[in-house]
Amino acid sequence: MLKGYYGRFYFNSADEIADRENPVGSVRLRYQFLDPNGNRVLDGPQELGLFRAAQGNTALEVDDNIERPYSQELSGHVEREIVSGLSGRFSYVYKNVRDEWAEIDPTRLAAMTIPFAFVDIGADGVRGTSDDQTLNLVDRPATTPQERVYTNPDNPAYNSDFHTVELALNRRFAGGWMVLTSVGYTWLSQFSDPRTGTGSLNALSHVRDYFWRPNQRLFGDQGKETSTIWNYKIIGRYTFPWDIGFSGSLKVQSGRQWGRNTSVPFPGDGSQPVRVEPITSNRAPSVSILDIRFDKGVSFGRFGKATAMVDVFNALNHGTVVNFSTVTGANFQNVIGILDPRIVRFGVRFEF
Repeated sequence: MLKGYYGRFYFNSADEIADRENPVGSVRLRYQFLDPNGNRVLDGPQELGLFRAAQGNTALEVDDNIERPYSQELSGHVEREIVSGLSGRFSYVYKNVRDEWAEIDPTRLAAMTIPFAFVDIGADGVRGTSDDQTLNLVDRPATTPQERVYTNPDNPAYNSDFHTVELALNRRFAGGWMVLTSVGYTWLSQFSDPRTGTGSLNALSHVRDYFWRPNQRLFGDQGKETSTIWNYKIIGRYTFPWDIGFSGSLKVQSGRQWGRNTSVPFPGDGSQPVRVEPITSNRAPSVSILDIRFDKGVSFGRFGKATAMVDVFNALNHGTVVNFSTVTGANFQNVIGILDPRIVRFGVRFEF
């Protein structure tokens, strides 16, 4: 059996453009904090230095010629029966994002021509050791005016591409049992935030984001790098006599790839996050989760059927680290989040 699919989907502008065009909103102005007396308290306007940035609704201009972003998906599948009840499948899925919206500052971008050398102290966090490296960055004059524009960046274009291949075997339910297993591999070509999420529920990753500063696009094709991720899963169910069932799933996924980052104190551009190694330099630990279920059904004839269930999530109680700090310094690789522990759930389902 051959299957194919193509789709094109346009972004909804109501929750993005309309909100940004709305003139009602707060604006925050950010200045350099001089703090001459060192008490870390703003004692008056005399302690404010150079203007840094404006943030808020009315500080951002929306490009009148902005275009609506869109996403496309193209997929093909080949499936064949191997023996009775057992089939194999090969799938390829391609997705992309085009003309995505982002904020840029063309005036400050054009002014970023001042060479600025920065010494990255390396993963050990100690200056003067063998893993130190010098980064050749660029700065701007501190007095460069701000020109924030929300638009479709074209230098380079804010585009993303994703390719996935998958192999699967499916033993259809017959004789009281079934098994489905598959393995997949994905290539993600995208612009990545130089930072990683720090929430306890975040999985370690460089989220897709666009940065107009050239310092934050040091690696890959103008900062658009290709990372990979793979996964394996097996799902099965067996039905015993007396309507007793056992089912389970094992899912194994590779950890996300990541690159170390640091905060660079530019004299003109202020402190900015900069990734100091490619996103493919490291990979977080793989995560495996085993979930199982026991169930027992009781029929009440024409009145329906009740099924008692016991679910065990993360049955092996793995405590894999799923997020940690990637910022150079004393907290580098400090644990932020781990896999949720074993959870047992009791439930009843009634069908009528």
